[in-house]
Amino acid sequence: MLVNIHKLNKSVLLILFLCLSNYGQAQNKTVVIIKDNNTPFLVQLEDKLKEELNNVLIARYDVNYIGFSGDDSRELITQKINDVYANTEADLILALGFNSSAVLHQLKSYPIPTIATMVFEDTLKKESNISNYTYTVPYKSFNEVVSYFTKMYNLKSIGVLGDDILLNAKNDDLKSANVSLEKLNISNNEIAKHIDGIIILPQLVKSDETARSFIEKANQQQIPTLSVTDDYLKYNCTVAIDDDAILVSLIKQTALNSLAIFEGVNPSKLKIKKNSEPFDLILNMQGVRTIQKLPNWEYLENIILTNVDKLQNAEQLNLIQSIAIGLQEKLSLKKSGLTVKQAEQDVKQAKGNLTPNLSIGVEGILLSENLVEASLGQKGERTISGNLSLQQVLFSEPTLANITINKLLKERTTEENRQEILDGVVSVTQAYISVLLTKADVTLQNENLNKTKANLAVAKSKENLGVNKQSDVNRWLSELNMNKIQLSIAQANYKKSLYTLNQTLNQPIATNYELPNNVNLQEVFKFPQELLTPYLKDEFLIEKLADFYLNEMKYYAPELQQIHLSEQVVNRKIKSNKRTFFLPEVVGFASANDIFSLEGIIANPQFSVMPPPQDLTWSAGVKLSFPILNKRSRTTNLVKAKLDKEMIAYFKKETENVLEKNIRSQVQQFKSSFISYSYSKRASIAANKNYTQAEDAYQQGFISVTELLEAQTAKFNANLLVFQTNYKMILDYLLLERLTGKIQLLDTVKEQEEYLLRLQQYLLKEK
Repeated sequence: MLVNIHKLNKSVLLILFLCLSNYGQAQNKTVVIIKDNNTPFLVQLEDKLKEELNNVLIARYDVNYIGFSGDDSRELITQKINDVYANTEADLILALGFNSSAVLHQLKSYPIPTIATMVFEDTLKKESNISNYTYTVPYKSFNEVVSYFTKMYNLKSIGVLGDDILLNAKNDDLKSANVSLEKLNISNNEIAKHIDGIIILPQLVKSDETARSFIEKANQQQIPTLSVTDDYLKYNCTVAIDDDAILVSLIKQTALNSLAIFEGVNPSKLKIKKNSEPFDLILNMQGVRTIQKLPNWEYLENIILTNVDKLQNAEQLNLIQSIAIGLQEKLSLKKSGLTVKQAEQDVKQAKGNLTPNLSIGVEGILLSENLVEASLGQKGERTISGNLSLQQVLFSEPTLANITINKLLKERTTEENRQEILDGVVSVTQAYISVLLTKADVTLQNENLNKTKANLAVAKSKENLGVNKQSDVNRWLSELNMNKIQLSIAQANYKKSLYTLNQTLNQPIATNYELPNNVNLQEVFKFPQELLTPYLKDEFLIEKLADFYLNEMKYYAPELQQIHLSEQVVNRKIKSNKRTFFLPEVVGFASANDIFSLEGIIANPQFSVMPPPQDLTWSAGVKLSFPILNKRSRTTNLVKAKLDKEMIAYFKKETENVLEKNIRSQVQQFKSSFISYSYSKRASIAANKNYTQAEDAYQQGFISVTELLEAQTAKFNANLLVFQTNYKMILDYLLLERLTGKIQLLDTVKEQEEYLLRLQQYLLKEK
């Protein structure tokens, strides 16, 4: 087929010219928006509606918006509407909110095209058949909301943050459901005792603070709350209607209706937009745990769950706090601390052998009368005397060696305690990361479950339209139940990981914690990412980085320090054994007798012999000793000490080899996890985009249920992989620092700066 290119170009130019002419001749239109009030909910909804209207009407109509607020007064809303109708300059009236929509819906005539966007009416009408008027039904009916909430919790009396006229109109309709509605008194912020449930209509609540206050009060009284928007989930309400899809549909439909009206269509002929599908409810598990009331089991089947990882009475706990608690309360660290104190006492005990040994003695003697007489006056019947003795080691090689050895043993015990602290940081971090990972798994499993519920609803709708077969629904039902199993397993693992964390921290096992959603390696563990990234991405430079960590290990690894101190202990033993062959032991001593003497009365004083003198007697001297033969113990101890030194040398070499192998391996492992984390984030972004496209394609019938399931599974796995690789990267870096014997988190700011300077200088020198 031949095409005249010249004529085609002329046609294209003509069409383009007409389009540009259209753009240049945009008509002016005035749209009046009447809101119930200026609550954040309706203000935000008005902004979104204006944005959608501009997108639909762009270049064809130049819209001027006029806004009014009814301040929750139907009289004021009616007055505003009458004023607008009297002003013929308005081209369209839009009502946002239940009250504004209700006022418009009750009118008999409409001088200006009018749309009520929020009518609570379970209508069967397809068109309004009223000139210049149409409406939308976003929530099907208020009765259905009340009825559903009533059955969920077997309610008898529901308090409503709403409008008196609305409630009075609905109370008669709800008598068959055996439930009554009652408006809550905002002025005193109290909930009557007979009220066992609360419904919140955000469009009728003047401030978020009022809603928050009532939700808190209801939670304290263990009363379930339902919000007609999910905005109040942040205040911990129990149940909320997922209004995203509803409001998006409402806004789009209103914008399209407005365009049709401006194009000349009478609103009475427009199709009434009615949400015929059951609304989606969101069950806030944190709110459920707060009021300790689960809804009836059958209502959990298709409901959307949120905050499944939020626990009741949970304490805020970050990683640094958990490490601090662990180092203070961990039982193994407490025992290690006691070992250090025992070593300090051993040093004091060894030093005590060089301090004077002073003793005082008191002696009391009671003699019989015949012995007194036989002593001829030299002894009394009762005598008390005191003696004093002193001994001081002046020089003793074994004693001096014992002091030095105990000091070295104390330092070795300190290094053992430092090793226990480093291992404690690792074990606490591992337990903490395990909780974060299982928490992420719970969150992602719940999101996956909610996606499956949404896809099941799509499959059922398509089956009702005859587009899909029953097999699609069955496939989604099977997947739904499998997802529930996985969520149950994830929740159990989450609780078990919390128990393990409490055991590690030596806290009550049932304690709940509120943990952050992520841990930043650079922020918590002072990881110099900018400096090390080039080395982690280069297979040649990575070995130089490993060399730096090996140098750090030689200075700080507690395992090597303990071996070094053990080597010094053996060297001191060898030195002492050699000295004992030619060095004597010198001991000074002194004593004093009769430093005081008290004698009793002599029974027969008629003796011509003088009584004994009361003078002090003393003695002092120095003792010098050389061990000549000692059952060959000195020679044997010397040989054993030399053998110990040789064994320590072998053990030191073996430990250095093991540590070097571990450090080089850990550097490679950290490199792998660092790169994997970067790739996992890219994979997650791609998988999420792919799922969004696949979801749209499935809804339009372009792909099968199997293909969508594959995309959904890929999305779940990719999102979970982001958490897994991030937490593995953190643990790998921490284990690398542990192997070097120096964890930056435990250092002072000055020590951290010195470490960074050493790292920079080493890498610069090695280039």
